Amino acid sequence: MRRKAPRAAPAAPASPLSEAELVAGHAARFSAIIEVMPDLVYFKDRSLRNLAVNEAYCRVIGKRREDILGRTDDEVLPAELALQCRRSDEEVLTTERAVRDEQTTAAGEVFDTYKAPFPGPDGRTIG
Repeated sequence: MRRKAPRAAPAAPASPLSEAELVAGHAARFSAIIEVMPDLVYFKDRSLRNLAVNEAYCRVIGKRREDILGRTDDEVLPAELALQCRRSDEEVLTTERAVRDEQTTAAGEVFDTYKAPFPGPDGRTIG
């Protein structure tokens, strides 16, 4: 008669993540997603300050992330482009609807942009 090998004890259930762990994981996934995108990605607050930008955005405008974050387009972009961006940003905040727009640099580069309101936890637009 052959003996059966003892069964391994079932794995203990994973302990629930703390709120801090959930937030940290969410932030890490968010950053990873925007960094792999080839398109320019940025988030602004209601004061139109840049809260997050991806590497593609930094590369195209020729500035380091730390020179962009916390600043408005008026502070980081050429004046005419900053004006175009501000107009469409304000339209999004005023209408709380997505806007598709073309923005043109002084060098003639055309960017097809899609901007949408960004809701906060309570559903109100925060940027």
